Amino acid sequence: MAGYSAPPTGGIAKVLVVGDVATGKTSVIKRYVRNTFSKDYQTTIGVDFALKRVTTNGTEMNVQLWDIAGQERFSGLSRIIYTHAVAAIIVYDLFQRDSFESAAKWKKDIDAKVFLPNNLPIPVLLLGNKSDLISETAQPEVTDEEIDEFVKLHKFYAHFKCSAKNGHNIKTACHHLVLQIAENQKEIAVDPEKEQSEDKPSGTPVVLGGESPKKAEGSGGCCS
Repeated sequence: MAGYSAPPTGGIAKVLVVGDVATGKTSVIKRYVRNTFSKDYQTTIGVDFALKRVTTNGTEMNVQLWDIAGQERFSGLSRIIYTHAVAAIIVYDLFQRDSFESAAKWKKDIDAKVFLPNNLPIPVLLLGNKSDLISETAQPEVTDEEIDEFVKLHKFYAHFKCSAKNGHNIKTACHHLVLQIAENQKEIAVDPEKEQSEDKPSGTPVVLGGESPKKAEGSGGCCS
């Protein structure tokens, strides 16, 4: 299959973070890596990087997050940027429907250009940011039912509503994705030629709202 495959194992796990402009990609990364938030908005130009060391099931992993600009003019760089990625996060703004609909375009682009060594698509996590703005008088521009269908239709690994501002679900979502990365690496290391269905990544859940998936329960300390 044509595309850019990830290395089967290694100390660095490259994770793409993409989405439209002003959805909060950089803020999500800062909350996960440093547990900080800044209200001063600066548009990412090109690509930026952040590194977080995590431990999952007793194994250390360096998660390298690639903060990719959302401007359309940078989309031509994707073939180079996507090389060796093992997972991706697509961020949209719960209060900007266009950014939600654009997530399908980002997902299609990733699915077409990067694969795991066993030719499966990399797991792609969908994050609906700015959940802190939800109130009785302010509701997201997309419903849970629409999100549910969207996740299934486009075969996202999982979805969480989150807030980079107050940290809601950021750690939980990233923890869940890291567990899947580790599982994929383990399976590939054991049998790199193993064929699996391309319909969806193994263990794909659909997660709405903020419930922690059962898969992540009782797993030790990956995203502290």
